[in-house]
Amino acid sequence: MNRKVLLGVVVGLLAGVVAGGFGGLALAERERAESADAALLAAHQAFQAGSYDKAIELAFAATDRRPGFYSAYEIVADSYAKGNDGARARAFYQRSLEALGANGGGSGSAATAKTPEQVEFEKKRIASKLKALKTTDDVLQDKRSAVTGGSSP
Repeated sequence: MNRKVLLGVVVGLLAGVVAGGFGGLALAERERAESADAALLAAHQAFQAGSYDKAIELAFAATDRRPGFYSAYEIVADSYAKGNDGARARAFYQRSLEALGANGGGSGSAATAKTPEQVEFEKKRIASKLKALKTTDDVLQDKRSAVTGGSSP
């Protein structure tokens, strides 16, 4: 009888540890997602305030916590675009589009999961920013060419 009781206690303890471990993992994942959301919100606020370097820093903090977070890459791209760094802006708009294509929203959160229609809308919206950026770069190149007499740098 003692062996049965001991076995029951051991099995009960193991079940509690396993269940607690999985519960702890779920909690850690939820906290990581919430901190990524908080970092993204702070990045958006920094961008709106014109603190583009800070927005980039905070957006990368969001992607550290949730890789593939397309909105964070978009804020990085927007910030580089405002700073007239078209090459980097283009690269991060592309990365944002890739994240959308790879995981349908990039958030990894069921609460923010997107329907296929929403993903397509987001892709088109970001692609239009990319296209507008190229147009802006073309205009800047034309201005440089006019100043340098037609030669390009």
